[in-house]
Amino acid sequence: MPSPTTHISNNSNPSPLQHQGSLHLLPSESEAYRLLDVVTMYIGQSQSHFDAREVSDNIELYYTNPEGQMPLKSWLLRMCIIFAIARLLPGEISPSNGETDSGRSLFEFVHARLPTPSEQYAQGGVAIETLTLLGVYL
Repeated sequence: MPSPTTHISNNSNPSPLQHQGSLHLLPSESEAYRLLDVVTMYIGQSQSHFDAREVSDNIELYYTNPEGQMPLKSWLLRMCIIFAIARLLPGEISPSNGETDSGRSLFEFVHARLPTPSEQYAQGGVAIETLTLLGVYL
């Protein structure tokens, strides 16, 4: 199995929202970059469903200031579905984290919080990318 390239993260802190309980499913910052690399490696070479550089910037923004991302930003939903896909593609299941559903919980989180069609229209490309990635997950 090919190995994805790595991003340099500030640390391996747990997801800041894990402490708030709002979104306990998000990985640590270093794991978030690894999951982005997995998706980029598996589908990013032949298909372009999102800009990996923009998502990388969003990961940095989220882990720098998670409280500033509430209420949920549209790019945060996109980031979550990317993490779900990354867990699904290689069939990674990590029972030590309690993650036994290959990203299903993240998929359900995003699906339950999809904005209305008019809100999606206002969000533009990020909403389209999120819907496309939901389809890829399925």
